[in-house]
Amino acid sequence: MGYGLLLVALDDVHLENTRREIEKNYEIDVRAFGTDLSDHCAAEKVSQWVEEQDVPISILINNVGVGYVSGFLEMPLDYYEKVVNLNAIVMMKLSYLVLPRLMKEENAYILNIGSIASLFPAPYKAIYSASKHFVKSFSYALREELKNDVKVSVAFPAGIYTNESIKDRAHKFGWLARLGMLEPEKVARQCLRGMFRGQRRIMPGNAPVVYSRIRDVLGYRLTMSILMRNFKKGIINH
Repeated sequence: MGYGLLLVALDDVHLENTRREIEKNYEIDVRAFGTDLSDHCAAEKVSQWVEEQDVPISILINNVGVGYVSGFLEMPLDYYEKVVNLNAIVMMKLSYLVLPRLMKEENAYILNIGSIASLFPAPYKAIYSASKHFVKSFSYALREELKNDVKVSVAFPAGIYTNESIKDRAHKFGWLARLGMLEPEKVARQCLRGMFRGQRRIMPGNAPVVYSRIRDVLGYRLTMSILMRNFKKGIINH
């Protein structure tokens, strides 16, 4: 679509390789900033870098996050702090810091990546699920505040085949997990299409709708029982 890109990710060879590949294939201006967004001052560093680029910003895509499957007391507390920080706090801070630049543009967008876990509690993913509920609520509220200035959308993907570990885990979880698995290219395409259309919520694939209907038909207790059994398989097989 001709947009230049400011990419932010971990500072390793993959980031620079990605920058070069996109710039070469699409002949656009691509700039990269390597940082660990789990650091408490990372959002401020990103904001400062963006200011230094001195280019108009019309789209912010918050797509950083981390997940897990574990009993609540089986993971260290500092790990849960990292989950909440990456999934929720960094998203909030980057939105706050970049928003003044977005509001200068005639057509501006924020796309926050939530999760299907934004739609209901997820046993053995309690902190992850709670952090993604934050993403949903924040995005909906901000959308109403900014409806005359910036279009805010939130996406609720299910599982995404981003690496071999996730593919293996999906098979261990069983049919419920495999039902929602999608390739990243398809998710990205649907999310961007929904964002440019100004959709409030974006449901990549069929899984979010199917899961919601299962919950409505089976009720809360039975749905939680099914989720418990499926996620527990992931713990047993770790």
